[in-house]
Amino acid sequence: MEAFITGGTGFIGRALIRSLVDEQWQVRALARNRARAAMLPSAAEIVDGTMADDRALEQGAARADVVFHLAAATSGSWEQHAEVTVEGTRRMLRVCHEAGVRRLVLVSSIVVYDKSGQPADRLFDEAAPLLAAAPAAGAYARGKLEAEKLAVEYTHGAEPRTEIVIVRPGLVYGRHRLTFSHLGELLGQIRIAYGSPSLLLPLVQLDSCVDALLRVAVAPAAAGKVYNVVDEHASTRRDYLEALKSLSGHGQRVIYLPVWPIALSANAIAALARLSGSAGATDISADKIRARATEVRYDTSRLQRDTGWKPLQSLGHGLARSGLATVRGPSRDVRRVGIIGAGMIARLHLAALRRIPGVRIVGVLDENHAAARTFAAEAGDVPAYDDPSRFYGEARPQLVHVLTPPHAHAVVAGEALRHGAHVLLEKPATATLEECDSLVALAEAGDLTAGVDETVAWDPLLRRARSTLMHGVLGDLLHVSVFMGFDLSRGARLEALLRDFSAWEHKLAGGPLEDLLPHPLAVVRALCGPAELQHWQCRNSGRLLCDFPDELRLSLDAGQATADVMMSLTARPDDFLVTLHGTRATLRVDVHNMLFDCQTPLPGPRAAARGARTLRSAARILGQTCRNALLIAIKRGLPPASPVHLIREHYAALARGEPPPAPLAQARADIAIARAIWPQKRQEASDNLPDRRQVVTPLVARAGAAGMHYERGH
Repeated sequence: MEAFITGGTGFIGRALIRSLVDEQWQVRALARNRARAAMLPSAAEIVDGTMADDRALEQGAARADVVFHLAAATSGSWEQHAEVTVEGTRRMLRVCHEAGVRRLVLVSSIVVYDKSGQPADRLFDEAAPLLAAAPAAGAYARGKLEAEKLAVEYTHGAEPRTEIVIVRPGLVYGRHRLTFSHLGELLGQIRIAYGSPSLLLPLVQLDSCVDALLRVAVAPAAAGKVYNVVDEHASTRRDYLEALKSLSGHGQRVIYLPVWPIALSANAIAALARLSGSAGATDISADKIRARATEVRYDTSRLQRDTGWKPLQSLGHGLARSGLATVRGPSRDVRRVGIIGAGMIARLHLAALRRIPGVRIVGVLDENHAAARTFAAEAGDVPAYDDPSRFYGEARPQLVHVLTPPHAHAVVAGEALRHGAHVLLEKPATATLEECDSLVALAEAGDLTAGVDETVAWDPLLRRARSTLMHGVLGDLLHVSVFMGFDLSRGARLEALLRDFSAWEHKLAGGPLEDLLPHPLAVVRALCGPAELQHWQCRNSGRLLCDFPDELRLSLDAGQATADVMMSLTARPDDFLVTLHGTRATLRVDVHNMLFDCQTPLPGPRAAARGARTLRSAARILGQTCRNALLIAIKRGLPPASPVHLIREHYAALARGEPPPAPLAQARADIAIARAIWPQKRQEASDNLPDRRQVVTPLVARAGAAGMHYERGH
């Protein structure tokens, strides 16, 4: 089967093309922007052009069995909507007719329905009354109405050669677009909504919508029909915003205003704007405001009957299908906890566990029995073990924190899972993909959980950043930049590594960089979703007297957005900076200094707006700095990037019957990136060299910036 898609670089279009490619369709997509088209699957053929380009439309429709027409204007004046949405549909209908396309799927919207004067319990089927295609409807709705009218006129014309199917989706949400106008308008970081927080939302999850499009494209009974596409769960504004708060850890301030005063004001503003000849006046409408604040239910029985499509039954299932949440299972009451590995990181985990009510450390295991005894005394005189058999037989832990060096994680965690204990691993989770897959399989086989301590990604400021993104404050995410600076020469750590070549860092192919890499990668994954490595550069700058790399740069592609990561072992002071660039705002997060600065555009002349934005940011940072200093002074604040936040959420998720917040299966992507950069183990050096000079001198000779530099890209 061959398909041609207009609007293929849009939110629904990208998901539709991925599904078509997965279903082995031959796909052509119209694209006016080559950069956006590059985000589409490589199997899709790109046709350069716009909806005004007859040649491009003819090239795309040639030999196509089905055309999915999604292209439409989403903002701007009526003239823009008329040209793209209405005239574009007129051209597409003509081209399909001349090319003999079997079926055209026209993607419209539920905004075409006239909700005025309808009872609250009215169930809108596809025959419900439509709005008049007048200026009061708003430019977007008017464009969709006119496009539908053209499609209906074609089917009633002389000898139509193309079957027409009109699809009216509800409010489509997915991982990269979770807000819409029915939730209210953004004013900075505050949302202004009309009507009640208990208003039902006509939601449809992105993949559910795409499934409906694929089905109507091939179902014989769909020819010539109109379909509503709305999932069945009855979720209110309050439900939806609470779900976003639960996912991100932070809510959004929403102000609800009564409908009728705002509608009257909108009418007055529109009238004044029309008198003054303002181009944007036609899209300011009391009808539009009332429509967004009117509760309506939609009937999808025709779609289900004709195509076998099944709507999602709950918002939780929709968010899970978007990769944002999981469906809950039985609660896991975890109280008996074991610690394996009594090193420095164990003290941080101990501090976190002391903040979780009901959790009791029942044993400490370390092959160094003296270290185990010392830490066990700090943990409250719990039993210390150097024998795994005794540890599992006597302590009987329900969950084990695996805090050994990374090269031992697979063996230690595997033993814990075989003894029926959940595991929480320190990063890097495993050394190889095979080890990761083996642990995931063991956990699934035993109905157990395996999580990873992604400390930085669960820092409160980064959770707040994710919340800001999910609530639409940034608009569409364009790019994420992460800088991690860690001064390895601080203290005695570097000298210890140079003296002791048996240290566990030397067993990592990337040395200390590989140990730290999961932090920025987990942050990128939390903000962008799964990302693919596109290019990397790793080098030894020569600033450290070492034989392992000290700088790393990564370029990543997350489909909807891009990301870059920069790491340095010589930057001073230690730093972790994250910048998110969106279509509406830019957000900067300084994790180490606990600063959060969201810069949104301000009205007025450019120079004045820039100055006001700078002053606002300076005031915000000054206020946060004073607050942080106060919290530290009274010892109420946690240090930046404390593992307390992730560990606390890990236990809370198990108690709710959910998977870990940072499951091992997701960390597999980070392990794959590490192995792409450092595929081989480093050669272990002899650990009985006589003194530091004999170690350092040959390293200095070998560690020039050009001497240890390697990169890869495609």
